[in-house]
Amino acid sequence: MEGSVFSLLAFPTDRPKGAFEPVHPDRPKLLFMGPRSGGKSSIREVVFHKLQPDQTLHLETTRRITQDDIKSVTSFIDFEIWDLPGPLESDEFAMPFAQVGAVIFVIDAQSSYLTIIPQLAMTLIKAYEINPSLHFEIFMHKIDAVTQDYRNEIIEQFKDRLTDELSDRELSIYATTAIAIELGQRITYKLTTVFDYSIYDALSRVIMKIIPQQAALEQLMNVLAQQSGVENCILFDTWTKLYIATDSSPTE
Repeated sequence: MEGSVFSLLAFPTDRPKGAFEPVHPDRPKLLFMGPRSGGKSSIREVVFHKLQPDQTLHLETTRRITQDDIKSVTSFIDFEIWDLPGPLESDEFAMPFAQVGAVIFVIDAQSSYLTIIPQLAMTLIKAYEINPSLHFEIFMHKIDAVTQDYRNEIIEQFKDRLTDELSDRELSIYATTAIAIELGQRITYKLTTVFDYSIYDALSRVIMKIIPQQAALEQLMNVLAQQSGVENCILFDTWTKLYIATDSSPTE
């Protein structure tokens, strides 16, 4: 693993379900959530541990809170990933929403995903009440087996149903309908699979939102693009294949 150091910590089964103890409190953190078999473990293993995508079919279901300590010696990749196993039963966990920068909900696009929307809406509202600065990401995952014509329809259908659920949800005494509206506008949707670059692009865009050096790196990319005359300037981490900064011009 030249240029990068990755460690994986899987808490023992006798550890309290709600235990969440960041190794480095000041380090940026991503929180993965979603139903079992949604693909959370596959994403972590393929991107950060170099597992071949076709081998993810043999991964066991995650049954415990799992933490990846991601640190790249040669770049600004330095953060923690937390994976909460199982269905979106928020009451079972002491949710660490105040300590993370982004929450990624991984949803199997080939499953009956609409059934989880009520629980997802409740989890989103709870997270937003605790930490209004959170970035919310929904990865409609495993789209490799979904026809091209149907992919955009999946996102639109899920987005419409979730927006309706957020609007209709009876909020807590601390929330207002304005929160539901604002929350719906803050959610980013991505179509992903471990079998092409889509998962790297989606993760890159999330990581750029939470690393503290982002503004300075963007300025450096702007200067480099202007001085060299190139159309776009993108900074990649060569080990993970993630990009962690771009210049401010639009990129595809």
